[in-house]
Amino acid sequence: MKAIKKYIYTMACLLGLVSCDSFLTTPPLLEISEEMWWKDKSQAEMMVRGTYDYLPGLNEIAYWDCISDNAIHREDKFKQIGNGTHTTQTGLIKDQWKYDKIAKLNYVLEGLEKAREGLSEAEYLRYTSEVRFIRAFTYYNMLFYFGDIPLIKNTLTVSESRETSRQPRAEVLSFVLDELENYVLPNINTLEIKESGRVNEQVVNAFLSRIYLFEKNYEKVLEYTDKVIKSGDYELYADYDELFRPQSDGNNKEVIFERQYSAPLVVHDLNRNLSYTTSVYKGWTHVGCLQNLIDEYECQNGHLVSECEKTGC
Repeated sequence: MKAIKKYIYTMACLLGLVSCDSFLTTPPLLEISEEMWWKDKSQAEMMVRGTYDYLPGLNEIAYWDCISDNAIHREDKFKQIGNGTHTTQTGLIKDQWKYDKIAKLNYVLEGLEKAREGLSEAEYLRYTSEVRFIRAFTYYNMLFYFGDIPLIKNTLTVSESRETSRQPRAEVLSFVLDELENYVLPNINTLEIKESGRVNEQVVNAFLSRIYLFEKNYEKVLEYTDKVIKSGDYELYADYDELFRPQSDGNNKEVIFERQYSAPLVVHDLNRNLSYTTSVYKGWTHVGCLQNLIDEYECQNGHLVSECEKTGC
């Protein structure tokens, strides 16, 4: 009997060792491995769609008017930039240092290389063009705010990141223009996507014209704006007042590039931030316009507001 018990105990231990080894080498059942993830075309496309979240949001765009003479925000962080008392630690300044976004965009571009075998050539070129555009967009915005910045084109290890330094503004600008003109523009139309909010040829042309305007290269501005105009895809909204009504949302030909929102999954609170408490949105009155912005508007008969008194309107 003792011999039998000893035999059973020994076999149980051996089986335990085998099962433990099998258990420890089993792939995780609740997550997809890095190698398997990029083999699925639908997941690769999902990663591309996700990069659009790294573009500036509505509040970010609207609030930056509050550091100019167009508007004022009731919080001090905006006033600090407007009156020149900000530092490198001011929240709005730190928020524009978007290397967490650059790291994620580089990661997706490297992932698309892994996924290439499962994509058609048109899909591969289209998806990489979209991500490269968003990365170039992010880099140029940082150039606008900071000048010389690190130029990082691939994911870094911790030790590599500690050795990173700033590159001259001209070098980063050259990279941005090269990406847009030589990689994005030639490939963005390899796969037609009519979905609203996705990068297309005219979005790239419009952004290039904006860059060249800031860089004071007016010949290039005319070149790229001419392409947008001649495309026939866009026009001014017929009624300026109606442009701000809910019915203008959607297929609005005045909009060249827009960030997409779809309740209840993806929402924003811009209406509440900008509106008064007595409005239909029951807003928080975070932002108020300044007289300088009002004076920029023309009256119905075409003259400036500042000329109303002498014209008697």
